[in-house]
Amino acid sequence: MQMYRVAGRVIAGLSGLLSLAFVLLSCGNAGMPTFVGNWQGTTSQGQPLSFVVKGDNTVFCFEFKVTDSQFRSLGSGCDSSALSYLINVDSFFVNSAPTFTAQGQFHGRTMAMGSIKDTADINPIDLMWTASKQ
Repeated sequence: MQMYRVAGRVIAGLSGLLSLAFVLLSCGNAGMPTFVGNWQGTTSQGQPLSFVVKGDNTVFCFEFKVTDSQFRSLGSGCDSSALSYLINVDSFFVNSAPTFTAQGQFHGRTMAMGSIKDTADINPIDLMWTASKQ
């Protein structure tokens, strides 16, 4: 009799877990943070930085200023043919070689920070950046 009670509890527990899994899967990514929108911030040199997160969970249109006269953006800029980079849980990596590479991590739904390696000039520059969702 004791064995039947334990087995019944295990089955009831598994049934509850399966129900929870079904609800979570039915909601799509409703429980996941959404980063979609326009992001703006500054680099460690005090220069502006911006990027867009699209609905397909990708970073698009990543651009920043190195100095007042030097501007960097993804190869094709921000037109519809520009490259997008997938967000992996809460982080991303942008490879716009040979001009720059950048990485970022989201902290909640409204803050992000990361680093940039600007390789466009003879002497590469390492920058840090922070941004917030607009």
